[in-house]
Amino acid sequence: MRIAVTERNSLAPAVYAVVGVLVGAAGAFVSLEAPLVGALLAAAAGVLLVRRASRQRWFALGGFLLGMGTCVAGFLSPALTNHDPAVTYDPSTISVFFAGVVLGLGGAVMLVVAIVVGRQRAAGAL
Repeated sequence: MRIAVTERNSLAPAVYAVVGVLVGAAGAFVSLEAPLVGALLAAAAGVLLVRRASRQRWFALGGFLLGMGTCVAGFLSPALTNHDPAVTYDPSTISVFFAGVVLGLGGAVMLVVAIVVGRQRAAGAL
């Protein structure tokens, strides 16, 4: 038995949000390993995901930003808690960590706003 996920299906926003988180996390990992090529690939994947999501684009974009931001912050968090003098980090690592935190928080806020607006539209308030 095959379950078709359509735009009218209530499962579609959650699917796009989860796929966005996964694509964002993969893009962040690749961007940290190969900065220029990885950033271009991550941006292209994000654009393709948001264009494919059409009516659910805010869920896809919020998930993408959440995944990318949390993955960047997670990978760079050892730079903040490092007390070993033998290990040094580039000073720009700290600013990239905080940029990842801001991206993650922005994605989380975008998902919450998309959920609230979607429920209000479904209830006929908007």
